[in-house]
Amino acid sequence: MFHLLKNNIVISSLVSIAVIVFIYFQNCSNKEQTKHGLVFYVRLFALLFVLLLCVLYFKTGELKLPTLQQGGAPPPLNNFYTPPVVAPVQTHTLPVSSVLKPVNLNSPSF
Repeated sequence: MFHLLKNNIVISSLVSIAVIVFIYFQNCSNKEQTKHGLVFYVRLFALLFVLLLCVLYFKTGELKLPTLQQGGAPPPLNNFYTPPVVAPVQTHTLPVSSVLKPVNLNSPSF
């Protein structure tokens, strides 16, 4: 689960939710009657999420969607799965003397 915290989208959403919860409880404990509706908190979340995502993108330079798979190949669908065998490719190498020609450095001919 901790590998998800390396993702900019997850970090932005977690920090935005934490800020929204903090602002909500600050408004509830405020003695003045300034009630905000759900639309206010959704807009604030969207604004914070986009701003934090931009800052983290400029800092890290990557923007990936979160994945639960940590890496490697996916597990086989059944126990009888075998990967296909690929025939080796034969390469032919040329001798160096046939590819390279000697060059006279004193008077090169172009």
